[in-house]
Amino acid sequence: MLQAFEDAVLDQERSGQNIAVMSLQLGLPDPPLLHAWIACAGLPHAYRDPTVRSRFLVHYDEAEHQSTDDIFKARQSHIRGAHLIFHDSLSNQVPSSRHQVLLLEAYIFRTAVNALCDADIGLPYHHLESPLKVLTWAAKQSGRSMVDSCPWIGCIGTKLCDLVFKLSWLINCCPLSPADRVKEQELTRMLANSDELINEEWLDDAQIPHAVQQTRSLYLLACRLLTVLLCPSLPLEIASISTRGISIMSDIMAEGVPKPLMLWPLAILGSGSPRTLREKCSTMIGTIINTFTPGTAGRVQRLFEQTWSADNELGQGARLLLDHNVTSQVFF
Repeated sequence: MLQAFEDAVLDQERSGQNIAVMSLQLGLPDPPLLHAWIACAGLPHAYRDPTVRSRFLVHYDEAEHQSTDDIFKARQSHIRGAHLIFHDSLSNQVPSSRHQVLLLEAYIFRTAVNALCDADIGLPYHHLESPLKVLTWAAKQSGRSMVDSCPWIGCIGTKLCDLVFKLSWLINCCPLSPADRVKEQELTRMLANSDELINEEWLDDAQIPHAVQQTRSLYLLACRLLTVLLCPSLPLEIASISTRGISIMSDIMAEGVPKPLMLWPLAILGSGSPRTLREKCSTMIGTIINTFTPGTAGRVQRLFEQTWSADNELGQGARLLLDHNVTSQVFF
């Protein structure tokens, strides 16, 4: 285990591609990350020489202390670091194992659903297109369906996953430039073709699994709500879209255990829910907290408290999703 760590972190044969070199640029603007890096880099040596272990623990304690002093700043720096290291080292090459396929899938999914939460991440608009192509190719090579190979992105669909990222990217660019407005119109046209998005990967004569259809319908509706926020000239559909989405979520909850995949669309659709459905949204969050990811579910609940307190009967509270100060407090 220690040798594998050293090979990945300190390997001198990789000439700039080992993690030690790739991480150097991240430490200077972020002291907690630098302290954490020193502590981790010294781990193999500390195991061989227990007398120096306490020195590395000092750096670990300092990293932990500084991170808790400024959690948001530290979190953002670590996210940027993950993007720089992971995207350069894995997402543009073909995965060679099942483990690498799942790593790539996790990276793509987390990048997509968290794009709305980090307006300053600095990723390009087409950032996920290449990784999604690599993931799709790797899934086909395995001889299994996309849903079986990639249980998260396969269930959502690659096109909807890309739409989640791109719409979030545009939200963070508001007010939109003429060039960005063209992008928004293109995405709106794509969302109009709901059958193509929901039935992706399924032939005309094949029945799409009910659970997959429900999940994709949720993401489709959440994406449509974001387009309404991006284009005020559209008819006000926020409450209507939210009502349809929450109805689907209620069906999912009634059929069994909630899924982690529900959290992102629940956050978007719940923010625009009319007053009559808010208690139902809170009940869903309560169930999710008792099942998994209590931290994330708690952040979504606080988002609801903000959007609902600023809302009227027309679902206008969802427009707080355009406020970076609000969305930056949520992390999936």
